[in-house]
Amino acid sequence: MWQSAVIAGELSSASARNSAIIGGARNVLAEFAASSIAAGGSDNTITGSNSATLGGARNTIGGDFSAAGGELNIVTGSHSFAFGYGASAMGNNTVAMGRGAQAMHSGAIVIADGSATNISSTEENEITFHASNGLRVLTNDIGTTGVYVPAGSGAWATLR
Repeated sequence: MWQSAVIAGELSSASARNSAIIGGARNVLAEFAASSIAAGGSDNTITGSNSATLGGARNTIGGDFSAAGGELNIVTGSHSFAFGYGASAMGNNTVAMGRGAQAMHSGAIVIADGSATNISSTEENEITFHASNGLRVLTNDIGTTGVYVPAGSGAWATLR
């Protein structure tokens, strides 16, 4: 026998086996979202199994073993997650973090800053960073050595 529960969720529905909605409003755990959870937030929808929304609003998860948090994020890949605003994890085993981060290919990781530009992966198994004010990579335990790419540059420089 399976069970689902809505605990303090206003106008929410959990129809999948072993699923739960805890707080929030208008969250939906569809029939195939077995063992999934919506933890607060509003207008989130999960159709993938073993998945979770962690607060936020208007997130959609279709992939299995996936998660989303923030607002207007979409996860269709399995074993994937999207956090931020308008992020998408479309391939399997993908990570999309930040505003407009679009992990469109399997195995891709996209990390975007807060600027209004959508940044997408272009290949499978690639890592893409968008840092409109520069990128630093620190290489010691106190953060004083490493390299950086200044804003508008395409070359690494030694961190001073």
